[in-house]
Formats: sequence, structure tokens, C-alpha cells
Amino acid sequence: MAEEVWLQCYNKGCGKKFKPEENSDDACHFHPGNPVFHDAMKGWSCCRKRSTDFTEFLSFPGCTTAKHNPVKPPEPEKKVEKPLGTDEVVTVKPRQPQKPPVPVERPPDDAPFVKLKTTVVGSLKALLARQQKEKEEKDKNKTASSTPEGLVEDTIKVGTPCRNKGCAIPYSGTDLPPCQHHPGVPIFHEGYVSYM
Repeated sequence: MAEEVWLQCYNKGCGKKFKPEENSDDACHFHPGNPVFHDAMKGWSCCRKRSTDFTEFLSFPGCTTAKHNPVKPPEPEKKVEKPLGTDEVVTVKPRQPQKPPVPVERPPDDAPFVKLKTTVVGSLKALLARQQKEKEEKDKNKTASSTPEGLVEDTIKVGTPCRNKGCAIPYSGTDLPPCQHHPGVPIFHEGYVSYM
């Protein structure tokens, strides 16, 4: 009986062992992008999943399916710095000082004013036009609800709650006793509420 051959998948985020004869087009779930580490967040550049936990990051399921890859990627080359010899001298050039910016001379106080050209961008023009239209519609509605003499009605509708702080009694249309309300502001201190 022949021994089964298992190969290691080297796709990022997979790392499973597989049999070459069972390697189909949708056998491997992996991340084609690179790992991204930014401000304690870990994730992959190919999908939007992010996590602060490294174990959770490693367990993200792959976002792409393909065949398993048995070819190990090449190791990145490490830079080898050669040590300096005893006779070798390192010269460091000093940085060139930056020239200070040339100050602009302030005009005298009695100099004539110069009118700057102003331009109104299209988005502001559209906003102003919309506000003007809303104002005209509001004025139109006010004149429609005016009394015959041309005065706008200034009455309180029945059922409207009182706007004074601590009152909120609905208006019934009849004369009510004077409103009992708190003219000051509420003060919250150590679990107690009081009014100033």
C-alpha cells in the first residue's frame, strides 16, 4: 500500500495540507492581498475585515478561491551591512541651514483699500436659490393663513403644550391659572436635581 502524499499550501491565509489529486479550482480559500497593520488594527488589503486581536486576524477566512499552491514563495533578501574597517573614516556633512523666508512688508495704515474679487461657487448659488424658494413658500403660506385684515393669526392652537420649563400642560382654549414653571436652569449635582 502506497503512502499518501500531502503537500503544504503556501497561499496567504490558507496554510492547509492537501492531496495533489484533490486540488480543485475552488479548494483553497486565501487572501491575494498583503497583511495590513495600522493603529492596532490588523487586516488584509484585499478585503475590509479588520480586528485588533491577532488570533482573530489569523482566523479570517480567505476572500478568494483557487487551487492550492504547493510552491513556497522565495524568502526576502536580508540586507547585510558590512562592518567598518579600522582604517575607514565616516564623514558626515552638516546640513545646510535653511534661509529664513523673506518677510513681506506690511502696507502703511493710510494705504488705500484694495477690493478683492469674490466669486460665488455653483454649490453656494444652488443653496441660496433653494433658501430663497423656501422663504417665498413660507411667506406664501403665511399670507394664505392671514386674517381678512391682512394680519397673521397669533393664536395658540388647542392641545399645544406649554413651552415653559417644568410645565408642559396642554392648552385647552380656556383661560388657565398662571403657569407654574422654573425660570432658571436645572442643576444636576451628586444625584440631585434642583433649579436655580
